[in-house]
Amino acid sequence: MLYNINTAKKNPKTIRMHASEARKALAELMEVAGAKGGRIILTRYGDDVAALISAGDLKLLGAIEDAIDIEMARRALADKNPRIPWEEVKRDLRALERSEAARGRR
Repeated sequence: MLYNINTAKKNPKTIRMHASEARKALAELMEVAGAKGGRIILTRYGDDVAALISAGDLKLLGAIEDAIDIEMARRALADKNPRIPWEEVKRDLRALERSEAARGRR
């Protein structure tokens, strides 16, 4: 369901709004997202294309991404499988590129 700016001001939950309508009401939408904690999903041709969220929500998303990255790094470091040195990977990639290029010349 798409909302207009008056609905968004009164009930700042997650709302959807056409991007063209949001463009006209950007200051009000910033208030809804920033001060009232609402989340505005901007649509174009019926598809969700962007979102307007508070700076606090953005910081929280960043912290969640950082925590996920840290956990993935810990798991990778705990992995007992042998590591392949970067120089070896680059050498193998160059050899693969040369091989594919040679096949393309035939």
